[in-house]
Amino acid sequence: MIAILKRCKKILQENTLGEIVDVEIRFERYNPSLSIKSWKEKNQDGSGVLWDLGSHIIDQALVLFGFPTQIHANLKQFRKNTEIGDYFDILLYYPDKNVRLKATFFAKEVLPAYVLQGRNGSFLKMRADVQEDDLKMGKTPNYTDWGTENEHQKGILHTEKGRCEIESLHGNYLELFQKLHTSIVENKPVPVHPEDAIQTMRIIEAAQKSSEEKIVVTL
Repeated sequence: MIAILKRCKKILQENTLGEIVDVEIRFERYNPSLSIKSWKEKNQDGSGVLWDLGSHIIDQALVLFGFPTQIHANLKQFRKNTEIGDYFDILLYYPDKNVRLKATFFAKEVLPAYVLQGRNGSFLKMRADVQEDDLKMGKTPNYTDWGTENEHQKGILHTEKGRCEIESLHGNYLELFQKLHTSIVENKPVPVHPEDAIQTMRIIEAAQKSSEEKIVVTL
C-alpha cells in the first residue's frame, strides 16, 4: 500500500476529521505528447487512462470507503491523434459522502492528489510516493528507510485543534511480495483477493456506461 494511502487510512481509523463528507483523489500530470509505446495509444481492450491510472485510484477509493451505491462519469479524449480516453472525472455516490476521482494529461499546475473533507477538518496531500522515482534511479528496495518521503512532501492537516504538517507513513512494495510469498509457501490467504479486482472492473465498466449514455448508473 502506498505511503499516502496508509496515512489516509490511519486518519479515517482514528476519526481525526470526524465524519467524512467530501473526497477528491486525483492522478494528474502534464504530458500532452503521445506515448512512445505505440500500443498505449491504440483503442483496444484495457487501453486508456481509465484502465491504466484509473484502476489504481478506484482501488484506493474502495480500500478507504468501500463500494459506492451509484456512479456518474465523464470520459474524454483531449490529446491530438490519440485513440484512447486520456481524461476522466468520476463521481462515486455513497449514502453519507461523495468521492470524486480525476485524471488528466493537461495539469501544468497540479492540485493535491488527496483531499479529505470532514465535519471536523481537512487533510490535503500532494502525490509524492517516492518508490517509483527511486527505482528509476537504480536504488534497491530495503526494509529500513525505503519509501521515506522528504520533509517538503508532508501533507496538511487542519482541524479544530489547529493546522499542521503531517508526514506520510512509509510505503514499501516489498510488503505485497512478502505476503504473496507467505500465501504460496505457507498456504495463507492472498494479500489481495480476486474479488477486489472484480469490484474495480465493475466501477470501470459502470463509468464507461455512464459516460456513453450520459446517465447515473446504480451499482
